[in-house]
Amino acid sequence: MLQSISYLWRRSPGPAPSLLFTERVSMLSRFHALPAPQTPGQLQAETSLGRLMLQDSPEQGLLLETYAARR
Repeated sequence: MLQSISYLWRRSPGPAPSLLFTERVSMLSRFHALPAPQTPGQLQAETSLGRLMLQDSPEQGLLLETYAARR
């Protein structure tokens, strides 16, 4: 059984939150009731798909998007 899915996005240089992070939060908010990001560049929430985590990592030039199934 599939337990989690992760997407790794390459982001443009600059401080958090990146434009990509903001766009992903906006897009995901269309389908899920999401809280405001906990910090600039980090969002964790429970969704109909399971636990969602978005983590912007400017030092690595990446955005991590992970969904973990409910247990």
